[in-house]
Amino acid sequence: NLIHSYDLDKHAYMQGLTGLYNQIEFPYLNNLQDAGEIVSIESATLYLYPQAGSYNKLNQLPEDIRLYITDENNVLEDYVYGSDGVTVQTGNLSVDEMFGRDTYYSFNVTEFIRNNFGTWGIKRQKLLLSLPDNEMITTFNQIIFANDPDQERQCRLDIRFKIYNEK
Repeated sequence: NLIHSYDLDKHAYMQGLTGLYNQIEFPYLNNLQDAGEIVSIESATLYLYPQAGSYNKLNQLPEDIRLYITDENNVLEDYVYGSDGVTVQTGNLSVDEMFGRDTYYSFNVTEFIRNNFGTWGIKRQKLLLSLPDNEMITTFNQIIFANDPDQERQCRLDIRFKIYNEK
């Protein structure tokens, strides 16, 4: 069942053996079209910040997480691949050993954003975030993501784009 992160106090939960995974959508992506006559997506990176204090030396963050592309019915279509088009991305975990505030997973989602820019309805794809299959069915590993716009560290999508206007 779908539960919006705002109904969970602006958190998203993912855990093995329970079937908890995350669906990610970008409902306002097409608003970039209003920036100019022609808008070109140059790069897009998704940053996912685990909730501070939700992990420690005993309850460590998983090294790898997977991002899948799904259709409007949540049917898996493909993985999100690296820039080589072959290697499956695994979240590029970056751990802030000093303060723990800047720990995040990052994904290059440039191709996904380019493919979905200008689409809507049943043509619009979504992302599904999950542990790798072997961890999803054998461990209780978990991640709690913070999604509070009032906090300094929140999940975000950074898009670099060019605008072309005729003059």
